[in-house]
Amino acid sequence: MPSLESLEALPTRTQIDAHSVRYRPQWWRTRVPSTYWPTSLDGLPADEHKPRWHRISRSDVAHLAADHTAPGRVRLLVAAYVWGTGSSGFLLGRNTRWLKGDLGDVGGRLVSAAQVLQTQGAGAAYSSMLRGGDNAVAYVGPAFFTKYLYFAASGVTVPGPRPLILDRRVASALRSHTDLGTSKQGWSVAEYEAYLARAAALADQHGADPDAVELALFRAGGSGT
Repeated sequence: MPSLESLEALPTRTQIDAHSVRYRPQWWRTRVPSTYWPTSLDGLPADEHKPRWHRISRSDVAHLAADHTAPGRVRLLVAAYVWGTGSSGFLLGRNTRWLKGDLGDVGGRLVSAAQVLQTQGAGAAYSSMLRGGDNAVAYVGPAFFTKYLYFAASGVTVPGPRPLILDRRVASALRSHTDLGTSKQGWSVAEYEAYLARAAALADQHGADPDAVELALFRAGGSGT
């Protein structure tokens, strides 16, 4: 079995922050209530190859993490969805179902999850957002709530390993490059924590940030979110 060492060279901090995707603002502006739309996205650069499309990077999403209010946390999740959905218009219906719920309640749950992250660590925050958990949000599964936790950790101290994104592409690469035996979906807390520990160890070994390992896994994992 290949190892994580067989992945391409780990990306730099600059490359991680600049990791961007193409998206259509109009897809989202018609679905997100104005109170919860991240207005900073309005000034993002247009895609030079496709009219009416723009580009959003990891750093563009991370900047929204400074607002710790309930509406601010919802806007952070919106931006994480915009970035995570990218140009996949066929996913839009599925990826906006959560916006039809009580967004005041959603904001409270997201605030609480971020507090758990900062006080108890990524594993506890992950557990709290799983279905049935205290901070679970309807229609928001691990592939996207790990994006939320990842960005919510921007600029703050977190006990234990840093939260990282775990979606189908990352899980596929973990199965191909490690012995962790990660499920195809519905990842357990133990699987998530094992992944974070392995990524942190490899990053430390190479003097890189843990999300450099996550991005390398994402690039190696093929299609799927």
